[in-house]
Amino acid sequence: LNPDNTVHNVNGRPKANPGFNVGMPRDLKEYTLTLETPEAPFPIRCDVHPWMKSYCAVFDHPFFTVTDESGVFEITGLPPGEYRVKAWHEKLGEQTATVTVTEQKAGVHDFTFARPPAR
Repeated sequence: LNPDNTVHNVNGRPKANPGFNVGMPRDLKEYTLTLETPEAPFPIRCDVHPWMKSYCAVFDHPFFTVTDESGVFEITGLPPGEYRVKAWHEKLGEQTATVTVTEQKAGVHDFTFARPPAR
């Protein structure tokens, strides 16, 4: 989406899917692109405004989410079972945990990402 009254471009460089670089002039307010192959997060940048950056991950299942402003997340709809959950941060890497979901109890895990010491 481009709600701004200025030009942007959406430049993504995935590894498993085709790359894209779409100009978004002020009169093009929406553009849709479908990525088919599952892929780890990759950056998307605006070449016009270098401070604008986001990440996109592609999944082949509906069980993913992003945290809210306080870092809390919830993945709903999982049937009972044991699952490997992965948390990813753009600068601090990724962590995995095994979580067990039963019919009576949701699986719970707290991920903690610590900033590396300042040099």
